[in-house]
Amino acid sequence: MALRITLGGTGSDRSLRRGALLLVGALGLLTALGGGGVALFGTAHAGKPVVEEPKVQAMGTVAPLPPMEFTLADGHRMRQVELRVLLEFDPKVDRKLVEMHAPRIANALSASMIDVNPTELTGPAGTRLVKEQISIAVNREMKPIRLRQVLLQRFLVR
Repeated sequence: MALRITLGGTGSDRSLRRGALLLVGALGLLTALGGGGVALFGTAHAGKPVVEEPKVQAMGTVAPLPPMEFTLADGHRMRQVELRVLLEFDPKVDRKLVEMHAPRIANALSASMIDVNPTELTGPAGTRLVKEQISIAVNREMKPIRLRQVLLQRFLVR
């Protein structure tokens, strides 16, 4: 069964032609409306809130503290705490300046760790406590230079 469209054909051929023309016209109208809407309102992202990319902070000056080991008493037995720490400062801070202060920072940290009970050093709270003690010692010894971040490379309680 073949479909023939003739110019001067029967009534059903004319209605088929009209239907095809109406369909093409409707598609053309929808395309024009869509293009006009994009031109008028912008792209599809226009309705969504603009989310700014987080600013990537440049890696600052990183300097290690010497490896440290503390002996703490919990009342029943002696516990060993091993620490290896990296300190991050603003990129403008000279690494040699930090390395010059490293022995003083380690000494100040040793003095503050004497008061810590080994049972306080478990879990995330223990990590937070150690980082806080390091921050206090560094900020005290390196005043007015401020510490950006404490990075624990090794934190072991035995």
